[in-house]
Amino acid sequence: MSKDRLVLYPRFMKLLLPYRKIWFLVLALSVSSSFLSLIIPFLSKEFIDTAIAKKDFHVFIIVAAIAGGIYLITELLNRFSYWLQRILKLKVNLALHKKVFKHLQGLSYGWFQDKSTGEHIFTINYDVDTVTEFITNSLPQLLSIVPRAAVIVGVVFYLNWKMALCGLILAPFLLVPAYFFGRLTERSYGKLVESSEGIMRYLQEVFSHIQLIKVWAAEKNSVRRFLKKIITNVRLTISCLKAEVVNGLTVEIMTKFIVGLITFYGGYLVIKQEMTLGSLTAIMVYLTQLVGLHSQFAEFMQTNISGTVSCGRLAQILDTKPQIPDS
Repeated sequence: MSKDRLVLYPRFMKLLLPYRKIWFLVLALSVSSSFLSLIIPFLSKEFIDTAIAKKDFHVFIIVAAIAGGIYLITELLNRFSYWLQRILKLKVNLALHKKVFKHLQGLSYGWFQDKSTGEHIFTINYDVDTVTEFITNSLPQLLSIVPRAAVIVGVVFYLNWKMALCGLILAPFLLVPAYFFGRLTERSYGKLVESSEGIMRYLQEVFSHIQLIKVWAAEKNSVRRFLKKIITNVRLTISCLKAEVVNGLTVEIMTKFIVGLITFYGGYLVIKQEMTLGSLTAIMVYLTQLVGLHSQFAEFMQTNISGTVSCGRLAQILDTKPQIPDS
């Protein structure tokens, strides 16, 4: 995120203040469900090393019951959090629509002459929704990813420091594609938004002057211009898709390779009797969760890219002052 857009984040986050109780509850539920899900892999260690290895049916029943209870509670927390988050999005979206539309109505007539109706419609429909999604999702996602990743690393260190050290050495390689393709996607996404806005602007012009198009028999020229804009938009969309596909493929290959190396090393430690099979199972489950967190981080970066672009566009409008202020 560039420095100028980083400044915009707290500015739009202020929209959450009237609904801070719901927002804090969403954050608390997200963090709680994330930490509860971290207990399951540790239980798998006891399940294998104690219940199965020692053939203790009593421990078997207890561990299974605890795991089932934790899973049920986690699902309930996730569903309740999702419901509250949807309510929060509706409230923030309404407030942001009101703020932007009211500001547009207060601008001078000269400002509207420089921009088309299509641009205003696109801003109200698209940018407002994108910013709403960004400010309501970004922090819960971040609080779900970062502390959870830190706890996973700490637990793996507790189970076997050699496995944890191996993972820490290999993990940074997964961040390289996200950084490189994130910058590439941001540039492509900005051009795509401008292209989509241009299509909306052109459609507004066509439908507003449909009588002139009919009088001058300019239908073919109108269709040709429209198709040209659509083709440009499709090319930009394909460019974004290429970056996403190559990024996904690169991350997937690197993830499988790194997990394979860690699994191989863990198997070696089990054979050498430096680690139990239960510990290896728990560590591999934690690593699977860590890979899932990496996918969530990639989704967070995508939301961040689209959100910061739309924040910048809305800020340009909200920072515009009327040339002739009302008395």
